[in-house]
Amino acid sequence: MRPLPSHRPYANTYRSIVPLLVSAILGFCGYAENGSSAARLDPPAVEHPPAFAREPVRGVLHVVNTGTGSFRIVQAKTTCHCTTAVVNTGKIDPGEKGEIEYTMDSAAATRRSVSIYVQTNPPLPEPLVFKATASWKPLLLVDSASLRIQAELGKKIEHRVPIRPAEGAGAIKVTGATTRQTGYELALEAPPPGDRLLAVLVIRTTDDPPPRGRALRVSLAYERGEAGTQDVTFEVNVHSDFIISPAPLIVELENDVTWTNIAFTVINTQGRPFTIKSIRSDRFAVRSPKLSAVPAARQQVSFTADFGSGPIPPRGTLFLDLGKDLGVFSTDAHFNPPQQRK
Repeated sequence: MRPLPSHRPYANTYRSIVPLLVSAILGFCGYAENGSSAARLDPPAVEHPPAFAREPVRGVLHVVNTGTGSFRIVQAKTTCHCTTAVVNTGKIDPGEKGEIEYTMDSAAATRRSVSIYVQTNPPLPEPLVFKATASWKPLLLVDSASLRIQAELGKKIEHRVPIRPAEGAGAIKVTGATTRQTGYELALEAPPPGDRLLAVLVIRTTDDPPPRGRALRVSLAYERGEAGTQDVTFEVNVHSDFIISPAPLIVELENDVTWTNIAFTVINTQGRPFTIKSIRSDRFAVRSPKLSAVPAARQQVSFTADFGSGPIPPRGTLFLDLGKDLGVFSTDAHFNPPQQRK
């Protein structure tokens, strides 16, 4: 009978592998015994000063090793695709600090808060989360009154919008204006000589605008070192059935007033009943409005205009919400004469 093959070669292999495994385990245990991982962020959060749209916001955060063992930063995950983070992956010994550089971007005027999650090897007992907040300002400014377009049904719209640069924007040029909405054509006119305006945007309708309110979004193209765009949204309200009495609405003011009462009548020329849901203004606070919840073709409106501590404007636009079916009706209140506070 042939003898069974010897297993001694395998035994020799085991003898060579076991010491390696023991050494690895002992080495790991020795690493854990030699130190513990702990860290803190410096700073834990940052609020950046405002920047202009398309200007990157940059910052640096540090990971301070407060433990007794060394570690490395392996990753910094951000919660927004607008933010990138670059990690210093070198070993961080106790008492030392690692560095993470980050950049936040925005093509529009907005405000964002972004979190950055720091991952280390070996992992920390508590995760490190850094928070950065940044705001971006528009480069092109449009007066709030120009954002409202009031038109009558059956009549074409021709609305002129002055465009000026933001303070500190430097050299900037408006190169074009477009919209995806049909029924409108846009043009740019040069500002009057000596005026600080960049351009005058002209909005015209090519079709009769439908009744009720809707938004018109316009994209303004500009050059400021590089090309960019800025979106501006207009509120278009088309009415033919509503008028106010008295018209124009002129409010006589006394000297050194801080508030005044305003009253007028809104009339539906077709004799159709309606209600006014709410009323607001862009230039003053509307206090104690008196609005009837009973539908009628004539509605009495009264409220207190509170000017606060600032100068009283020459006029203020009133926005009357007539409900979802009728949209927003706006009219101007003129203050005669406008008073300057002493």
